[in-house]
Amino acid sequence: MSELDKLSIPENSKTQIRILVNEVIDMSREGMVREQFYECKDNHILRLKKEIKEIRQEKNEFKTCLTLLKQQL
Repeated sequence: MSELDKLSIPENSKTQIRILVNEVIDMSREGMVREQFYECKDNHILRLKKEIKEIRQEKNEFKTCLTLLKQQL
């Protein structure tokens, strides 16, 4: 027997309370899923930013090498 069943309130009120509690639990789960999604998205964005930085660095190194080659010609 749950704590809710022990209360002396009408059964339809207990049913409404159960429905509301389940909705709150569902919203909480959705919030957790949403947080995990944003965390995952943020991690992905950080990883992409790091890759972009590395690509830019490689591009600059390539330009430097190309400039040195042109000077030698």
